[in-house]
Amino acid sequence: MDQSTTPGAPNGSTIPNSRKQTAKPPLCATRSINLLDHFLNNLKPGDGDSPMSTPKELQTRQDAILRVADFLFGSTLDGALAILDSRESLITRILSTSSRRLIYFCRGKSTGKNESQNYFCILPEKEMAFPFYFCSCRSFFERSRASVEARPCKHLLAILLSHALHVKPLQVETTSDEDFSKLVVNRLEM
Repeated sequence: MDQSTTPGAPNGSTIPNSRKQTAKPPLCATRSINLLDHFLNNLKPGDGDSPMSTPKELQTRQDAILRVADFLFGSTLDGALAILDSRESLITRILSTSSRRLIYFCRGKSTGKNESQNYFCILPEKEMAFPFYFCSCRSFFERSRASVEARPCKHLLAILLSHALHVKPLQVETTSDEDFSKLVVNRLEM
């Protein structure tokens, strides 16, 4: 049994500590999407994430990710997987090389309409203390309005899972902030 000094113990005495020390999620990881992000960032390296992985290792990793996502998001996962399984790439990643700003567009259909629409999505940068997520779709708006814990829409979940499941979005890199702004405006008008 591990003996460790515990703050607050009389005279600095030792108290047995039988708990194994594990990485605790950050305080901001109380929302389901933050928990998934924390899980994905803490997967062990070599668990099917390298090009040299065997198909079995890759399948084991993907199964673990999908089980956690299904537990956290339920039916929203079905919509996200439909986006990822589409024959054409529905996710576009736009990166400004000068300022390193990064946004995503996810193509989808509005409820009751037969036309496709680009939804503007933002995922937090890794070093943000209080990460936030945003999607311009109606579903995200309704979920955010109805609850303190903004549950992600299928677009945000698809983007987050695309990295973990190695589904590559169409990537567009720009050379300047001006070009970045033009690309964003053009995508929003589509």
